Amino acid sequence: MTDVYTIDAFPALGGFVLASQKCGYNVMFVLDDNDDDLDLFRTNFPSINAKVLKIGHDETDSDLLDKVAQSIDNLRGRSMNPVHIHLHCAPHMQRGMVTRRLDVLAKMIRVWEPNSWSFVLNKSNSKGMKCPFDNHLTIDTFDCGVPQSKRLFVGGSNFAWDTNECPRRVPENVLSFPKEYALCLPIAYKPASYVRPMDVATYTVTERSLKLFDMSTKSVIRSLTPTECLHLQGFLDVPTHRIPVTRSKSLKVISRSVPPQVCECILKGIQFIKK
Repeated sequence: MTDVYTIDAFPALGGFVLASQKCGYNVMFVLDDNDDDLDLFRTNFPSINAKVLKIGHDETDSDLLDKVAQSIDNLRGRSMNPVHIHLHCAPHMQRGMVTRRLDVLAKMIRVWEPNSWSFVLNKSNSKGMKCPFDNHLTIDTFDCGVPQSKRLFVGGSNFAWDTNECPRRVPENVLSFPKEYALCLPIAYKPASYVRPMDVATYTVTERSLKLFDMSTKSVIRSLTPTECLHLQGFLDVPTHRIPVTRSKSLKVISRSVPPQVCECILKGIQFIKK
C-alpha cells in the first residue's frame, strides 16, 4: 500500500484540496504568496491537516523550499509504507509575476523531487505561451463535467490525463434558466460573438462580469452573481465555500480556481495507481 501526500501551490478556492480529500489522500502543504488568498483558504479549510506556508520574496524562497524538503525527507524516512508525493501548481499569472512563479515551480520540482507533479493554467495555449515543461495539453473542462467553464493548459510528469472515473455529464441544476436564455460577455466585449447556449462549452467564467442573455429578445437580462459563477466553475457541491465580499475580488478568485473535477482527473491519472 502506498501513502499519497499532496502539496498544493496557489490553491485559490481549494479545488485541488477538495479533490485530494475525495480521493482519500493527505494534504501535506498549501503554499501561496498572496495574503488575501491565504486568509480565504484558511476560512474555507479551518480544520484541514495541512500547514499553510507563504512563499516570500526571492531571498526567502530557498529557506522555505529547504524546510519543506526536510519535512518530505522525514516523512519518507519514518513511514511504514512507500510514500508518493504529488505537487500541484496552478499559479495566477498576473503581469510581472509569470517568470518568478514559473521559477518557483521549477525550484520546487528540483528541490523536493516529487514522485509526480501537475501544472495548470486557467487559459488555453492558443497564444503560444512558452511552457518549460513537457507532456502538456489543452483540455476542455466540459469533458470533466464542468459546465460552461473554460479551456485549461495542463502539464506535468508521471500522471496520465484520465477522465474515465470522473463524471462527464454536466449537472442539470447548475443554472436553472429557461431554454431561450444563454450566456455572454459584457457589451464592451461584443457579446454578439460571445453568446453561447448553456449546454455548449465556452469561455464564461472570467474576471469580467458575465451576462444572462435572452435569445428571443436579443437583450441582456442581468449579470450573473458570483455564486452562479462559482457553480459554473465546478464548485456546485461545496455550497459552504466563502468567497470575497466584493464582486470584483470574488470573480477574480473564482476565475483562477481550477475545478475540483479537473484536479480529480489528474489525481486519478497518477501512473503508479494505474499499474
